Amino acid sequence: MPTPNLLTKPIEAMLGEAISAELFASHLYLHLANQMQFVGYFGAQKFFLAEAAAEREHYQRLVEFMNKRGSWARVGWKAATAGEHDLPGAEVRR
Repeated sequence: MPTPNLLTKPIEAMLGEAISAELFASHLYLHLANQMQFVGYFGAQKFFLAEAAAEREHYQRLVEFMNKRGSWARVGWKAATAGEHDLPGAEVRR
């Protein structure tokens, strides 16, 4: 039997914004890690990969919080589909 939704709409909206922010940060850190690998800064690459993993963990905790209270995360596609030109370091090329 599903759990009744214990979250109000404003709280759901705030959690949704936090979830989107966590996913965007994770994607940004992954992008930066790839750029650091490209230019040979492997220590920085390792740092940004760890940061991306931490942001994904934050995302997962928020999703589990919502699920346990009878709600579900509505993930916006903006964070997942940001164009390459929107991210810092996109101009770094050899």
